[in-house]
Amino acid sequence: MNPLALLLLWPLLELVVLIFVGDAIGALPTLGLLLLSALIGMALLRGRGLVRVATALAEGPSRAAFSRATGGFADIAAGLLFLIPGFLSDLAAVALLLPPVQRWLAKTLVPRNAGQGVPDVLEGTFVRVDDGWRDGPAVLAPAAPEDRPKTERFPEP
Repeated sequence: MNPLALLLLWPLLELVVLIFVGDAIGALPTLGLLLLSALIGMALLRGRGLVRVATALAEGPSRAAFSRATGGFADIAAGLLFLIPGFLSDLAAVALLLPPVQRWLAKTLVPRNAGQGVPDVLEGTFVRVDDGWRDGPAVLAPAAPEDRPKTERFPEP
């Protein structure tokens, strides 16, 4: 189904399900369930999701940390879905809280090479010659002392 059509139909479907549930169990129990789901959503947003994301990011770049962060983001998304009034969004939130769904999301969303990273420092040797700087090895063919290039070492920070 087209994602835009689903986005436009979602509130209508939520309203239809809300009317059916309200007709089946009554108006006050339906409002109570909606309030309970909003409280669950606030509790999820306050603690569990953010803690999981923060601890995963503190571990450093690794595939396991990215998977745990994905689980934390799923908890945050579930909390947001619980805050939306309606029972279909609550079902989607419960699905996001299930560990098999979180593992599938981590497998799908986290790239295979996650956590391998690119080093921040590019190592190399630079030699100053008369016509400027050039990249290359510091060891050159033996020459007379006055013909040798001057090498400079920069202090380490």
